[in-house]
Amino acid sequence: MDIALNFFPTASTMLPGSANQSASQVRNSSGSTSDGDGQAETSSHAKRLACNPCRERKVRCDRRQPQCGRCAKMEASCHYSSPSKHAMSKSDLSRMLIALHGRLENAEAQLAMGNAQVSMHQFAGPWPDSAFMTSASGPVLLPSPQSTPSNHVTPIMGIPRATDWSGRLPNETSDVQFGGLDMPTPTDFNTIMNSAGGVGIDPMLEELSNSLYSDDDIGDMTSRLSLALFPKLHAAYFEAFHPAFPIINRTRFQKELDRGGAQSIQVQALSYAMATLGALATREHSYAFETCYNHARNLLDRCERQDNGSVLTNINTLQACALLCLYELKKPNFTRAWMTLGRAIRLAKIMCLDKTDADDPAETSHRKLFLLPPPALDPADMEERRRTFWLLYVLDGCAVMRSNTPSAFENQHPIVPLPSPGDLDDFSPTPTAAAETPLLHQTLAPTPTPPLSPLAATVLAIALHHLATRGPGNTTFWTTYHATTPLLAHLRPAILSSPPGPLALALRIHLSAVELTLHQAAIAHLPPPCPLACEASARAVHAAARDILDAARDAQRLGGPEAEVWGQLGVLAGWGLAQGVRGFLGLVERDKSEAAGYVKAVRVLCGVLGELVDVEGVMPGFLDGVEGRVREVERPMKRRYTSSSLG
Repeated sequence: MDIALNFFPTASTMLPGSANQSASQVRNSSGSTSDGDGQAETSSHAKRLACNPCRERKVRCDRRQPQCGRCAKMEASCHYSSPSKHAMSKSDLSRMLIALHGRLENAEAQLAMGNAQVSMHQFAGPWPDSAFMTSASGPVLLPSPQSTPSNHVTPIMGIPRATDWSGRLPNETSDVQFGGLDMPTPTDFNTIMNSAGGVGIDPMLEELSNSLYSDDDIGDMTSRLSLALFPKLHAAYFEAFHPAFPIINRTRFQKELDRGGAQSIQVQALSYAMATLGALATREHSYAFETCYNHARNLLDRCERQDNGSVLTNINTLQACALLCLYELKKPNFTRAWMTLGRAIRLAKIMCLDKTDADDPAETSHRKLFLLPPPALDPADMEERRRTFWLLYVLDGCAVMRSNTPSAFENQHPIVPLPSPGDLDDFSPTPTAAAETPLLHQTLAPTPTPPLSPLAATVLAIALHHLATRGPGNTTFWTTYHATTPLLAHLRPAILSSPPGPLALALRIHLSAVELTLHQAAIAHLPPPCPLACEASARAVHAAARDILDAARDAQRLGGPEAEVWGQLGVLAGWGLAQGVRGFLGLVERDKSEAAGYVKAVRVLCGVLGELVDVEGVMPGFLDGVEGRVREVERPMKRRYTSSSLG
């Protein structure tokens, strides 16, 4: 049974509810509270959300206060977060409705006085009294005014009346085709104006239709969360994510934050992006990650709307986009992560970060089109730019492993040295050490490899995956196999020479998964009369799968801060663990005598994989397919055990 790692990104849409209110109710809303308001208030309190831990695990919550039953049973902290979306108050909504109603009455009075004479002939179609409009269910007859009773409401363009939709189930679809309504859908409400005396947009409606947060809201965002919370979230980010992806100069970021970062859009965007990951890594602050994420997204959108483009070429903007992509890759909506990653890679190329060490990073045409970032102030600034670029390379590789699509850097040789060892806070490399830092394509060669930083080792592991699955250019499989297999053996000691810990385990799992994939493909490409070569590849698959299992068991024994770091490496280690599961299931077909041990290994790997990623959200159907295959293997084993015990 072939178990594929399928990803089906889900998208959910929320349609705002509508409330029908008559003119009299609008006029009475300023004086007293109507029944409808009371019902709406009651229903809003009745719709309680599940607690944050149950929402993260996508399990049913009994919504008990102050602690739900599941959290009480698991002895876990239980907290509820209120909806993070900003809504208008009832008083503001009432005032807006009253103002709109007053304007409507003025317009009706002007029409009655004849100031706006509208001829019905300009709306007349090619039909005299009636016409047929086509819908999915057939032609819809539009009756003429003479044949229509005064109390009859004519459906417009074949669309049913509002009362006709009341009986529909939530999942039912309409028979009406809306493709014929060729109406513009502009995104900028300021452009919906008729220069020849047309109607402009009401400022109240424009306020409602613009971005979720105005300029005043952006400046007041921090007040919606406790000011004392942000240092804790930033510290949690540096503890859980910085060891594996050390791209932010903590000293530089703190100085910019103290120097007026509250008024800087790009610094605030990075601050909220870091807080998002920090809240994701801590259970006690998990209620804040959705709020921080929404604020970071809105701030990035504001950065894109700046006229001069200088905010976009700031390193804080790019780092915020990269960190949000890292967050989104851990969520089921892969489409959103893919789009964010594309924006970040394109922005990095606009900033010429893929050519940081070229003699002339930007061509003349590039300089004419885009505003380039200012020159690096010191070696630490240049190293921070390099590391940010290489993080995008790693995230692109993780997305490629998930989607099986070509890399954005395929057949490209970035003129960027690999990340150097050392912390950015006190980064001061010697000229000799900086000159010895190789480029990526120089490292992918059978030559002595210099000491690698953890991030450089991660970049090499991703590059080896690209070589093993895609090959250098248009090459055959066996050319790729014979070129990548010795390169894997040559670079493995250098990649795993980083200090032991969570990242070293994730890289070990990844490299063994690349090797397993190569040998499994070799078995599939071998012709039938090659038993010796097939047996050698099978032994290599067994060794690689066993190494993945040993690394996964070592990861289960991690504790303290190392366990927190390991818990955030699902984007890197998830693919390798899934490949290990496939490897053991493939070994079951070759050696039935060891089926019990292989099944046990599959269950261990699935357990570790489930702790790292939301398997059902990120890999829908994977665990069900594995469980079905395991039951098929265990069924004859149980029959043999039963017959032997009876005998």
